[in-house]
Amino acid sequence: DTAGGSYSVLGYGSSLGHGQKDNGEYDTTQEIDYASATAFMANRKCILNLGVYDEWFVSHYEDVDLSLRARRRGGKCFRAGSSVMYHKGAVTYKKYAVKEITIYNIRKNRIRVIVKNYTGIVKLMRLSLVTATHIPLMIYDMISPARTNRLLTIQATWEGLT
Repeated sequence: DTAGGSYSVLGYGSSLGHGQKDNGEYDTTQEIDYASATAFMANRKCILNLGVYDEWFVSHYEDVDLSLRARRRGGKCFRAGSSVMYHKGAVTYKKYAVKEITIYNIRKNRIRVIVKNYTGIVKLMRLSLVTATHIPLMIYDMISPARTNRLLTIQATWEGLT
């Protein structure tokens, strides 16, 4: 399903190799930005030091948050190139999840990860960039007949900040 994650300055978490045929490009052990929740492994000492996934997130970005917390404490995330994992991504989640709630959680949690894990000018810069990417989404919410919640992105942004 994924070979780890990449985290951008815009607050996007991207799954490396997701949806791609494995041609051996991920066979080496390599440092990654975050360890995906679908294949995360840590020793007991690490979990006791960091804590577990933050339940506030409900779904999406809890793995990015945990990995950033580990980095702040001097930890690193690696992809184990010799490992093999079989996982059909989000099969159960897609079956039961409500699309607008998923979109809401993703947008809210992108902001919350920044609020929790950055400080000072870096925090301000990242929040400004994420908020800028939310503006067209707010407009889309207002004009799209597909949206039942016209304030979805506005509410997600506000909850992520507070």
